[in-house]
Amino acid sequence: MNQKKYECPKCKKMSLSNFNTSEGVVVDFCEECFGIWLDKGELGNYIELSSDIPELEEMRKKAKPTDLICPKCKGKLTELPFSSKTKIMVDRCDNCEGIFLDKGELGIAEHAAASIESVDTRILNALKIIKAENFQVV
Repeated sequence: MNQKKYECPKCKKMSLSNFNTSEGVVVDFCEECFGIWLDKGELGNYIELSSDIPELEEMRKKAKPTDLICPKCKGKLTELPFSSKTKIMVDRCDNCEGIFLDKGELGIAEHAAASIESVDTRILNALKIIKAENFQVV
C-alpha cells in the first residue's frame, strides 16, 4: 500500500507517515525527529480528553506565532501551552486545528490527562467515542 507522506513542520522533510496506534487513532509520525502530527480531535481522542487542548481559550492568551507550516493545510502554526498543569508547549494550526508534538511530549500529555479531567468525564468521553465510531460493546 502506497501511503501519503507529508512535510514535517520541524524537519522540513517529507518524513511524516501514517501510523496506527493501539488505541485506534491514526497519527502522522516523523521518521526523522520522531515528532507526531495529530489532526483535529485526535489528541483528545488518544488521551481520552474532551478536547485536544483542555483550556484552549486560556492557553491562547499565552500563544506565540511561529514560522512553522501546517503539513495538512499549509497554515501557520502557533506555539501554546498544552495545559496549565504541564510545561509542554505544542504547535497548533490556527486554520485546521491540527497539533504537532515533539518527541516525548505525547507521553507527557497522556500522563497529565489524568489530572486534567475527572475519571467520570474521561469515561463519558470514551463512551462518546465508542458510540461515534460504531464500536460494539460485547
